[in-house]
Amino acid sequence: MRWEKPYMEACADALDVGADDAVLEVGYGLGFSAARVAAARPRRHVVAECDEAVAARAAAAGFEVAATTWQAFLARPPTDSYTRVFFDDFPIVAADAGDASRWRTFLRAVTPHLAAGARVTGYAADEALLRASLPGGFALASAAAFACEPPPDCPYLAPGAGDALVVPVVVFNTI
Repeated sequence: MRWEKPYMEACADALDVGADDAVLEVGYGLGFSAARVAAARPRRHVVAECDEAVAARAAAAGFEVAATTWQAFLARPPTDSYTRVFFDDFPIVAADAGDASRWRTFLRAVTPHLAAGARVTGYAADEALLRASLPGGFALASAAAFACEPPPDCPYLAPGAGDALVVPVVVFNTI
């Protein structure tokens, strides 16, 4: 969806990717964030994408692709210590029934794959919910409001979210 391009680019920019970074990107979508991350020329940039057609499109664009769910990818032994992570897993795979947040579920799973000081960003519409969802070892460094103009039938925004998203930066191992 074209309306989300500025938001995805703002999230990618918030990661502050540099040449020494190893980036894990969960979800490729239309490639907006991936293109922005790639422009920073990180040391490594892995895209975990579960949709076969989208994974093929990402591979054709030259990205290193793990064609699987993020859950399966993160269940593997770590092959790198990621310093930057972009998390946008729509369509959202439901979290365990006892878990209040997909963010919490994801951050717990990605922890063994992170370097100290890693920065994580991704789709978020509610700063308070995100803050409450952070497991130990993570802190919300910033959450900038981002105005957007999604179509009325947009499946990405929860009812009542209005026309604002949040550009979050979550930092690992800040305790």
